[in-house]
Amino acid sequence: MAYIGNPPTVGQWRKLDDISGSFNGSTTTFTTSVGGSNVTAGSANQLFVSLGGVIQQPNVDYSVTTNSIIFTTAPTSGLDFFAVLAGDALNTAVPADGSITTAKLAGNLTVDLDSGSAAAPSLTFDSDTGLYSPGADQLALSTNGSQRVTVDANGRVLVGTNASTSGGGGDLLEVASSVGNILITSTNSTRVADQACGQLRFWGQAGANEELARIAAIADGTHGSGDKPTRLVFSTTSDGTSSPTERLRITSAGLVGIGTSSVDRLLHVEHPTENILARFESGDLNAAIEFADNTTTTAPTIGANGDNLRLGTGGTSAIEIDSSQRVGIGTTVPIAKTHILVSDVAGYTSPAVDGLVIERTGSNVGINIASDNNRSGYLIFADGDATSPASIRYDHSGDTMSFTVNGSERVRIDSSGRLLVGTSSNHGTERVLINGNSASAGDGSLTIRRGSNAGNGDGLGLINFADTRTSSLYAQIQAIADSTPGTNDFPGALVFSTTSDGASSPTERMRIGSDGTSYFQAPGNVVGAITYTSAGTSQRLYYGSHSGSGISGTISFTVWTNGNVVNTNNSYGAISDIKLKENIVDASSQWDDIKALRPVNYNFKEGQTHTQLGLIAQEVELVSPGLVTESPDRDEDGNDLGTVTKSVNYSVLYMKAVKALQEAMERIEQLETEMAAVKAQLA
Repeated sequence: MAYIGNPPTVGQWRKLDDISGSFNGSTTTFTTSVGGSNVTAGSANQLFVSLGGVIQQPNVDYSVTTNSIIFTTAPTSGLDFFAVLAGDALNTAVPADGSITTAKLAGNLTVDLDSGSAAAPSLTFDSDTGLYSPGADQLALSTNGSQRVTVDANGRVLVGTNASTSGGGGDLLEVASSVGNILITSTNSTRVADQACGQLRFWGQAGANEELARIAAIADGTHGSGDKPTRLVFSTTSDGTSSPTERLRITSAGLVGIGTSSVDRLLHVEHPTENILARFESGDLNAAIEFADNTTTTAPTIGANGDNLRLGTGGTSAIEIDSSQRVGIGTTVPIAKTHILVSDVAGYTSPAVDGLVIERTGSNVGINIASDNNRSGYLIFADGDATSPASIRYDHSGDTMSFTVNGSERVRIDSSGRLLVGTSSNHGTERVLINGNSASAGDGSLTIRRGSNAGNGDGLGLINFADTRTSSLYAQIQAIADSTPGTNDFPGALVFSTTSDGASSPTERMRIGSDGTSYFQAPGNVVGAITYTSAGTSQRLYYGSHSGSGISGTISFTVWTNGNVVNTNNSYGAISDIKLKENIVDASSQWDDIKALRPVNYNFKEGQTHTQLGLIAQEVELVSPGLVTESPDRDEDGNDLGTVTKSVNYSVLYMKAVKALQEAMERIEQLETEMAAVKAQLA
């Protein structure tokens, strides 16, 4: 039997949930529920209520409204509660036809209809137009006998289809049509610039003024016959605001603007803090932007390679910037802040070296490698397999420039502009220091090489000494070929020249010839020379002239390898002019000193083995300390060994002997005088 209004639950008695746990002596209103679900009593008379074992009188001790019971006196804590909800009363009256009005219908009216079909709807407006149910929990609208709109069990509205194609997604409206569109029409017959032509708006809570987003068509100018300039504007509501703001627009010319209303490019993006993100969410694909015309097959690109940024040309990566901000040119795996990988290019002739080219077109050009304080900047040279590459390094902490080869520093220019070869620290004030790292003869050497083969007298290299004045030249050291060179025959000489006072160019002063002879140039072209005999047993000093490598003149002085010295006329002297002396007094007696000396025969432990006559310095020092001098002993590196070697000043000893001889002569003469007197007396 069908009913209009609430269906009665005749004879169904239900015990209410216990609410005594909320009694506190002040609360009077409590929610009525059964099994946790709220229930509503039609009147207070439908409830049988017991408080503390005492039945309460309806509409006196309590009343009801919707799903609540209201006590006249608030129940105190500790009272128990028991209540039963009686079934609805049944009205069996039969209303007259056409006498039921909307006001008489209950809010939860139930009408039990047959399911019907598209051709024969259950609730009809004509024979084949109306509402029907195509399946459980579904409602459909048909016109002209065909299904047009369906509301499925998930509340989705399907237009042109009775089954969702979104796989059960959250779309609330789905329109399916092979030819049809969704049409939004403006009722304005005349549209001027910036006037809305239609909008798709998204709202929050129903009935509240909560517009969340909007897609609007807006006139880009006044519409006329055949002229309808219109733009599309997309707006969203940002966090902390209550109304949408324009985010993107497509102008009537097809220009796309994001974050700007003044669009002047095909794609124009503006934002004070955010960037543009291009991403493929799955797989190994990498997002990229291509630049091409309609004939390009391998367009230049800007895109991603994993965490790297890639610039590609010709279908190949040209520049790669990895996640550590290292830049690779010609390589996708940069190993330094800037890594250039060069491959051979067929027909490549200019420039001569493929790699990095810096061409000067303005007043300045160069490479600037900058670093923070106490850090270094590097320029590294290496092939793909190099483990110890060459490099040029600037060290900011020491203001030095160093050059490294095979993993080791070879040359350094320090902060004072000194050139250090084979060492990282200077040893004094030298401007150029070459430091050897081994005991080999060539280590630590400097070679000056002539650009072509030399002939007799040709220069091989020159060292000039000058100051900052133009053409100043104080001295020279020059190497020359001492005679005609040949196979395995390279005679050389060193020429030393200085500039005289009042002159502007150097004059040769000394020459070391290929045979080891040293030539000394003196004023008036008079020459002295020191040479070794062919047997190497003596060194001789010549006084005369020379021509080429030959010498002529008289031997003036010879030093033999055994230490003996011989001069040409067997004489020597010392400056003794009285005008050079002062405080002149007679020498004291040297008799005792000379008498106390012990001349001995000896030979040296090393070198000379023949017997010599001389004195022992330590013994002389006890007699006459002023005759003895000493010098510190040093190793081959010049380090002081802490001991000394003593020498005797024989030149002073000779004068002491002269004084002692004079004293002896005086005594002899005195004895002779006395002897003569004795002889006279005896006669």
